[in-house]
Amino acid sequence: MGKNSKTEAAKDATQAGQPGADAPEQEQGAAQGQEQTPAPAQEQAPAPAQKPEPAQAPELLTLAELAAKFRLPGWHSAALHKLMGWEPGKKVTEAEYRKGMAALKNRRIGG
Repeated sequence: MGKNSKTEAAKDATQAGQPGADAPEQEQGAAQGQEQTPAPAQEQAPAPAQKPEPAQAPELLTLAELAAKFRLPGWHSAALHKLMGWEPGKKVTEAEYRKGMAALKNRRIGG
């Protein structure tokens, strides 16, 4: 009973958070020829590996699709195509189309 009471006292002290309380338990384990390993810290589930998203290429749309999206009148679309040198059926990104519209809006008019 003497050994059990020491072990129980050491466990109670360890649970209470008293420093050095696990020393008697380590001595008992060494006397019995068992290796003592430190108690593992709380195991946390590993975070799921995040796969890097591949860089998506900007979506290419036809000039007609973009003209419909921006609700451009026919004359405006024709002027934009002429200014930018775009042929019918060409595919561009929305960003390029917006740049073209800005260029058309800010172009020099006259002389």
